[in-house]
Amino acid sequence: MSTVSPVPRTDPDVWPPPRWELRLRAREVELPEWAEDAPDRAVVVATDRGVLQVHSFEVSTGRLIPATDRAQGTTTCAIDPRGAWVWWFDDTDGDEFGRWRRQPFGSPPGQGVQAPIALPDAYPAGLLLARDGTAVVGRTDERGTTVHQVVVGGTEYGTDTPVLLYRHPNDAVAAALSHDGNLVAIEHSERGDNRHPALRVVRTDTGAVVADLDDGPGRALSAIDFAPGGRGPPAPGRARAARPRVAGRVLLVGDAGGYIDALTGEGISLALAQAEAAVAAVAAGRPEDYEARWREIVRRYRLITEALVVAASVPPLRRALVPAARALPPVFGAAVRQIGR
Repeated sequence: MSTVSPVPRTDPDVWPPPRWELRLRAREVELPEWAEDAPDRAVVVATDRGVLQVHSFEVSTGRLIPATDRAQGTTTCAIDPRGAWVWWFDDTDGDEFGRWRRQPFGSPPGQGVQAPIALPDAYPAGLLLARDGTAVVGRTDERGTTVHQVVVGGTEYGTDTPVLLYRHPNDAVAAALSHDGNLVAIEHSERGDNRHPALRVVRTDTGAVVADLDDGPGRALSAIDFAPGGRGPPAPGRARAARPRVAGRVLLVGDAGGYIDALTGEGISLALAQAEAAVAAVAAGRPEDYEARWREIVRRYRLITEALVVAASVPPLRRALVPAARALPPVFGAAVRQIGR
């Protein structure tokens, strides 16, 4: 096989340009990011007049509406779970140093643009948007990385002071937010190796550490997302709605039922037990009985895992967990067997 280096154009007015240059001019459409609670709405980065810009995407009509019109383009964006706001990162001449802005979904460039996060310009290190309008924003500058909780609001932003959740001189990123908005997973390189990050989960109201996970030197961990229905402890002042598992003759089991084991991240044994209870309730003609039976099935798991999560949130207890398990293997084994039943 032989390759031929492209010949530079000596005359910019010659048309058409060579094939290698035409390839670089091809339009680009990236994968959309969907609004979790509004499946008809998404945000997508696509070419507009030769430059990548952020667009509102309305699925039912196929409309792709430019939201930005910046000379250097805009490629970092997000959409809130309700699909009301398109967020995009505003830097200077593409240097990736700047701040987050937002504007109403479907609005054209420059219309209704807000800068709702009252923090200095920095390099982006994650933006996570909760259903109640709260934002968790990661920022990196010459002093290191910080992660803040900011109360933004659904329709307009307030004046609440950002709450510092995490700070460290090394690289980190706000990677995932629990579906109730109470927990955030942070990928960090506190060991000094940003190619092999570890994970820390903290509460979004106080920054209290809930859990740490580190596979050790030379091994990397990445947070993709919290499991659907996996919910952390409710933050003070923020109610967590209890969702019923029964609606007429529709009964939810497994992941759809809203409980996943907090330690193993799976719930196969729970799902099988719930399915058996659901079948029994339907066969008896009393599907409404399933809700109470569901609570009985998960009660033991919830008590054990919530006790461990609470213990892990208290630093002295968290440090004592592993030594205690090593010193008392029968007790630790009994707890594991209870969870695995």
